[in-house]
Order: sequence, then C-alpha cells, then structure tokens
Amino acid sequence: MTQDSAQFQGRECGVYFIDLDEFKSRNDSYGHSAGDQLLIAIAKTLKGSIKRGELLARLGGEEFGVIRPWQGWQDARTFAEDLRKAVQNTHVLIHDRPVNCTISVGFSKREPGDSFNRAVYFADLACRQAKLMGKNSVKPADGDLFRSLEEEGVFIKRDELEAALENDELYYAAQSIVSHPNSTVEGFEALIRWEKSDGTIVLPQQFINLLYTVVRQPKYRDRMIELRREFVDSLKDFPEAYLSFNYRVEELAYPGAAEQIHEIMSQIKDSPERSIIIEINERAMANERLQVKVVTQELTRLRQLGYQVALDDFGSESSNLNRLQDLPIDIAKIDKRLALSLENSTRDRITVKTIADLMKSLGIKPVVEGVENKSIADILLEMGITSQQGYFHSFPARPQEFRPAGWIGFTSAQPC
Repeated sequence: MTQDSAQFQGRECGVYFIDLDEFKSRNDSYGHSAGDQLLIAIAKTLKGSIKRGELLARLGGEEFGVIRPWQGWQDARTFAEDLRKAVQNTHVLIHDRPVNCTISVGFSKREPGDSFNRAVYFADLACRQAKLMGKNSVKPADGDLFRSLEEEGVFIKRDELEAALENDELYYAAQSIVSHPNSTVEGFEALIRWEKSDGTIVLPQQFINLLYTVVRQPKYRDRMIELRREFVDSLKDFPEAYLSFNYRVEELAYPGAAEQIHEIMSQIKDSPERSIIIEINERAMANERLQVKVVTQELTRLRQLGYQVALDDFGSESSNLNRLQDLPIDIAKIDKRLALSLENSTRDRITVKTIADLMKSLGIKPVVEGVENKSIADILLEMGITSQQGYFHSFPARPQEFRPAGWIGFTSAQPC
C-alpha cells in the first residue's frame, strides 16, 4: 500500500483501515469457497465506493486500506460510514441463501512528512476500538482516542517497563483494611505502583497487563519477588495484619498454579504466623473461556496450604451470587461503586446490607471498598459492617510510612 501511495507524498490525506467482522465464522459455516466469493464481492463494493484520485488496497487476509485526500474529520467520518453501509448491503447467494458480512473502520489523518506506516498504525488502533464498540462501526484516530489509549497504556513499550523494573521505579504501595470505628489495622493490600525517575506517575491500569507478560521472564519474575519481599519486610511492625496480593484469575486457571504461588510466597513471608491473602477479581470470573473448575480446585489447594482467598469487586455489573456459594473464599470485597452511593441511595444501602448479611451467613467476611468519608464509614457501621478500606482510612502509601502505635490513617495525604 505504501509503495502505491507516492501520489500522496507531501499532502494531507486520510488513511482508512478496514477489517471484516467475524469473517472466519462465514468460512466455518459455509466453506472457504463461499468465503472467497464474499470477499471478492466486498472488494468490488469497496472499489466502487472510491473516486478517482483515491487508493484502495488489500492489506492481507480480510483487511483493506484506503488513502484519499483529506477534507476534514467530518468528511472522513461520512466516507467511512458510507463504506460501512455499502458493505453491510453487500451479499452473495450460497445455496440460495444470502450471506453478508459487516466491517469495522478506523481512520486517521496523515500529516505531510509523517510516514504512511504510522498513519496505518493509528487507523488500525482506531479499528480495534470500533470492534470493541460492537463491530459494524467506525472510529476516528483523533485526540479523544489517543487520550483513552494513553490511559490504557497502549503506548507503553515492553522495553520501557523492563527498564523501570531494572531501575527500581516499581514498588508495592500499601493500603490498610481497618476495623471501624477504632481504626485497628486488620490487613494491608499490596498495590503495584510505577514512579519514574522524573517523578511522573504511571497509573496501574496503563501497565498492569504488560507487566504480567514481562514477569514471565525469570529475570523479572525474580525482581517482582524481591519487591514483594521488600513490601513484607517494611510491614514487620504489623505482625498480626494479613497481607493481600492480587492475582489474575488466569494465573490460577491451570493445574499446579497453587503450588507455584506457594513457592513464591514461601520466599517472602517474614514469619510462619503471617497470614497471606490471595485476592482475585470477581469481574474476571465472567470470562466464558475461563476454566472455573480448575480455578476452584487451585483455590481449594491454596486454602489447604494455609492461605486465605479474597474475591475483589463483588457487586459490579458482572457479579454472580452463586460464586459466593461455589468458590472457596474467605473474604469478599464489596465494590466501591456501591459504597460511594450509600449516602444518597436507600436502595444501595439495602443492597449492600443484604449482600453483607448473605456473606456472613456463608462464613465469608465482608469488606467494603471505597469508604471515602466518615459518613459512609458510619453508615456501614450501622449495618454491622466494620471491615472497611478507602481514602477515609488511608491512601495507598509506601509501607514504611505506616506506624503501628496509635496509627489512625493518612487524613491529609494524597493518593499515589
């Protein structure tokens, strides 16, 4: 495509990345011959949708690209929508049955002097977002997209994160779980943080997925173990507090996962009496591809090895009450979004109390997250929910900042 784009050199132009939605299912359902017929028909439709001076190319598989003169974002969106509608109305007859396929389109503006590869890359990113929106849609690679992708950490490179690990820019912050109203510390949650040498803070959601990939390498896995050991050692003045470490559910979805976690935790425990919590995210349990039976077996094995299990973010949109009954868990954290509405919503108060009472009846300890002020803390106390976590009690901070004697939280600190 870039070889054929010489006519656009030195000019502003729009670059469009087009991907057929679920084309593989058409091949699987009707055969590759039918798929080829559909692909040819769509290619003809796309060719018929471009004008003189515009360029269409097949990029590979079921992906196409278009380059055309730039006439503004609204014109670019209109053109992309016209392509989408034209393809949606394209079909071939297979055994006298009409078969069609929709497309997702991402488009970007290529400035004079920019490479076409860069413009195609951004258009591809926009196309992926269009697919996440539900497919059969268009998405511009504009400022809003770049801001959202930056928040997701799309532009963070693997070698950048590896260098951060090597240069001690990553550490574990601690946030306390306390018993209200006496502020007795029950435990601490370990929260990974990245502070660059220039003081820039990289948010966890921007790098956490990449981190799980990086630490598969023994070198960086060992570094993460060191960070956990430093975290535990820094909290030696709280010997009775449990320490909670977050794990992705996928890390427990294979036989033997519990033994591997036990091997790591055995290297960081500061005393045999220290209680360690393995915390998993409740939302991830909604993944249809997840082998729930295997996860359940591994969680059971962890409990046999002396660990407790916590279920995080319970009460979110994907929550399933059956998990409280089916999963071997000791603690369940009620999602902070419910806590934040307790002051203004009688319905949410009833919901939280009902969920907490159900947990208690099942022998599960409820902890409420998102306790950001005294009013919320006291409302929960009236419900009999004393175990709380949130900014009212403490912001996440370096574990060295916590003090055991009379410690009541960081009321004037800022979240890190």
